[in-house]
Amino acid sequence: MIAFQAHTSEVINHLNGRRFTLARVADIERSQAQFERITSICNEPMVFSSLFTEMFPEGRYPQSAARDFVNWATDGWDRGTHFVFATLDSDGLVVSTCDIKSNQVEDAEIGYLCSAAHTGVMTNSVMAMLALAVEAGFLSFIAHVKADNTASQRVLKRVGFRRGGESSPGSNRHRYRADKASILWPDSPGVDRSTEAQLSTQKPERAPGQP
Repeated sequence: MIAFQAHTSEVINHLNGRRFTLARVADIERSQAQFERITSICNEPMVFSSLFTEMFPEGRYPQSAARDFVNWATDGWDRGTHFVFATLDSDGLVVSTCDIKSNQVEDAEIGYLCSAAHTGVMTNSVMAMLALAVEAGFLSFIAHVKADNTASQRVLKRVGFRRGGESSPGSNRHRYRADKASILWPDSPGVDRSTEAQLSTQKPERAPGQP
């Protein structure tokens, strides 16, 4: 059973040292400024083209979708079905989000997005989320990334994921996977070492069937 013992974590932008806070989306301030920020991030060209072109064929992520997203994220925490985090700046406004899309302890799918204005925060945000998730009882994770989204693939590799084929035959998405042990020791530069220290206090344990 999944049980998060902690819901927040410090995140450091490894490029400039700025400090942020990872928190449950259920706990963020629901202000007009917040919804405008989420809408703005989702309309950034890279974010929109990677995640929302099929959902919004008119070419625009509406502010109503930002409100729906926060409600959906909050409902997931309330029901324990999915777990969405946001990285917040010093004003409490979202700069990135990352999520675990189910409560299955093995091969739970993750996703994430980040504003181009905050390059350098995504890797450590995902790392912080995974640290909390491992503590909560998750054993392994998967992610599906478009073949041309090299930036997202770099994030996954830095936090311990490895490519394992395509998402489906003929798909333009690559499938990545990480188990608890590979997350505990991601052998990559550019990761906040304080987060790694937090992870290293936990006993490694491989998921069933992982070589």
